[in-house]
Amino acid sequence: MVQDDLSLTQKDKFMLQAKVSELKNNMKTLLQQNQQLRLDLRRGAAKTRKELKGEASSSGPVTPVKIPDCPVPASLLEELLRPPPAVSKEPLKNLNSCLQQLKQEMDSLQRQMEAHAVTVHESLSSWTQGDPAASAAPLGDHANPRGDTERHSQCRVSREALGTAAAEHPHSECL
Repeated sequence: MVQDDLSLTQKDKFMLQAKVSELKNNMKTLLQQNQQLRLDLRRGAAKTRKELKGEASSSGPVTPVKIPDCPVPASLLEELLRPPPAVSKEPLKNLNSCLQQLKQEMDSLQRQMEAHAVTVHESLSSWTQGDPAASAAPLGDHANPRGDTERHSQCRVSREALGTAAAEHPHSECL
């Protein structure tokens, strides 16, 4: 589930980065067009003034063309158009290393559990084989640590035998 969320977030990130890049390119183009139009307008206005002065017509005063300023400050536009700083990937590396370490620890614990289950099973088998009364006992179902059921001989061991077995086995909770 987390992996799915991460992949969706990465897709969204790449899509939004593409949109931002497109918007920046459009903004650069519009700024260049705006500057070019301003230059053309100023040149055209200067040319018109020269022509009007040369003709000396009495058609009336020439109204100067007023170019409105851009509503967004130029410094903000330049800041927006600058390439983004390199993003640190250190937190992701740290998270990835923590996940790898957790996976290794889980694998190690799984192996330890399997080894312990085998040891307990072998100990139980050796205890039942060592007692002559237990070998004649009927078979019964016991769940093993892996969750499936297998046929094992039922253990009918005396209290004295359990006492020696407990002394030999390091985990008394297994008895």
